[in-house]
Amino acid sequence: VSFLIFLSILILPVFDLIPIINTSNEKVILFVFIVLLKIGVFAFLLTFLREIIKDIEDIIGDYKINSNTIPIAIGIESTKKIILFLSLLPMLSILYFGFQYFSINQYVLYYLLIFIIIPLLYFDKKLLSAKSKSDYHKLSNLLKYIMLLGILTIIIL
Repeated sequence: VSFLIFLSILILPVFDLIPIINTSNEKVILFVFIVLLKIGVFAFLLTFLREIIKDIEDIIGDYKINSNTIPIAIGIESTKKIILFLSLLPMLSILYFGFQYFSINQYVLYYLLIFIIIPLLYFDKKLLSAKSKSDYHKLSNLLKYIMLLGILTIIIL
């Protein structure tokens, strides 16, 4: 699912930008492609995190049908550690991206800090104390909102 989300974001540059790459706007096209690639990676990582959270949320049903998900294979606590580590990847890449383009548009960094980094830190905090199916459902929804806010970054670029 995560990989398909990533591919769906890359549809635009593959079918719209590559055919016109020989134009005089080569640098602009490359910039747009790189930005879309970064957004695709962001969407991939957050979708992957959300899928793992949903696996924890549905662990009882998965166990009943003998599904071999990450939480069943290594346990919920170990899975939480993996999620915490994986959630650092979008945070670090977003900080890098924000500071890289800070000189172009300082509002990008502020937006990313307020609407992406802080909610991801909140997600990590809530993940540590999550115990019930309801807790994991709320975390899954939080990741959906973070994804939406992340994709809306395109507007302020």
